[in-house]
Amino acid sequence: FYLVLDVGVGGYPHFKDEWLNYPYPKPWQDRSDYATRDFWSAKEVWYPTWNQNRDGDEETAMKINYVKVWKMKP
Repeated sequence: FYLVLDVGVGGYPHFKDEWLNYPYPKPWQDRSDYATRDFWSAKEVWYPTWNQNRDGDEETAMKINYVKVWKMKP
């Protein structure tokens, strides 16, 4: 069991090929020899989905108040 809290643009295996970057398909394939190039070439698709930090706000930040984890009895 893993708890992953992440901000990223992709990677293997955290963003599977069949997942959507709503409403668009993932702009690269994990096993592609040119995944980085494919990702950057699709910038016009994914970049507008990022809320740019404007006027000093923190809308691009990942904020976590707390995480609770319980052990359950079997």
